[in-house]
Amino acid sequence: MNVTHTAVAIPAGALSDRIGKEKVLAMGYGVFLASALLIKLSPTGLPAAYLIAAVFGLYMGVVETVQRALIPGYAGPGLRGTAYGVYYLVVARPSSWLTRLWEPSGSSTARRWPPSTASPPVR
Repeated sequence: MNVTHTAVAIPAGALSDRIGKEKVLAMGYGVFLASALLIKLSPTGLPAAYLIAAVFGLYMGVVETVQRALIPGYAGPGLRGTAYGVYYLVVARPSSWLTRLWEPSGSSTARRWPPSTASPPVR
């Protein structure tokens, strides 16, 4: 995951500069949906685990890079610090929701949650 995340971050940023950040972000969310569906299929074995980790790393490299680059364009000059604070609050919340799903209900409930939250951004 870390290898693909690192390898794709700079090219994703360059692509977003060329074709638009929103378009690249939508592509990144599509990759997230693919990784969530791979997890839902629950393939077994080491090659499947590497594939899922690589696809998820691709998602992380694209989305983390482009989301942060979008923030200054949507926030006024006097609110950029606040906008980054709200962004990190929103980004941190899903992991706590996933934990709350996993602990009482187990992995099957937690696996159903990510595909249901993957949708293209609405502007």
